[in-house]
Amino acid sequence: MKKLLIALSSLLFLLSTLNCAPAPPMERAKIVIVVAPEYCCDVELFRFEGMCEKNNIGVVVAGRTTAESIGEVGHLIVKPEIAMSQIDIDDYDGIVIGSGIGCETHFWRDESLRKLVKSAFTKNKLIAATCNSPVVLARAGILIDKEATGISRPDIIKELEEGGAIYKDEAVVVSGNIITGRDLRGIDKFVQTVVETLLTE
Repeated sequence: MKKLLIALSSLLFLLSTLNCAPAPPMERAKIVIVVAPEYCCDVELFRFEGMCEKNNIGVVVAGRTTAESIGEVGHLIVKPEIAMSQIDIDDYDGIVIGSGIGCETHFWRDESLRKLVKSAFTKNKLIAATCNSPVVLARAGILIDKEATGISRPDIIKELEEGGAIYKDEAVVVSGNIITGRDLRGIDKFVQTVVETLLTE
């Protein structure tokens, strides 16, 4: 009996010393951020990742491939986790189209991305774009009769209006399930609006 008590005491002591870390909190929502294969807006991406982490929102970064690239603003390394072709929009609550010079070069004419945006719109997912990336939404045909913003460049305003949008020169514009931002000066408000919308859906 004495040996059994000693064995039980030893076992209890061993269990008490184990580092039983608490389970991570459940994700409250999940978004996919699509970034261009070069010169994406790294500042926008990392602001999203930081704010989403604080609010238990999962973030998956997708690109045309999973190859590393250099961001255009902070020259930070961006490494997509998955390729765009692997995105199943049903797995996400929303999609963000990353901005930057690379968006204009690679995504404005990307038919596969337009189809993805249309699918997200049809399924009433949150769709967000800022700076020059709202042009992708306009070319996907989801801004018809909707208020939207983007960089106040004549060519971008023209793209949005030709896509049926009602252009607003404002930092952030919310129109149903679509959130658009004007430029990096309002990036914090843009990201905060996206996060708050995800948390209230």
